[in-house]
Amino acid sequence: MDFYTIDIEYIKYLYSFDTEVYFNKQRHDYENKPYVGTIIYNDTIPYFVPLTSAKTKHLKLKKQV
Repeated sequence: MDFYTIDIEYIKYLYSFDTEVYFNKQRHDYENKPYVGTIIYNDTIPYFVPLTSAKTKHLKLKKQV
């Protein structure tokens, strides 16, 4: 098993295309946030697949201002 660090800029990039990617703009400690998942390869390109995802109940949460 290996551990990887995901660049916060990559998370922001993914979020710009798909809001199901977990990213809270108000949070400032993403460099320390662990992501748990697996790495899969499409040809030679690695992709991180998280073991968790957004839940339906999260859609009902109030956004903080």
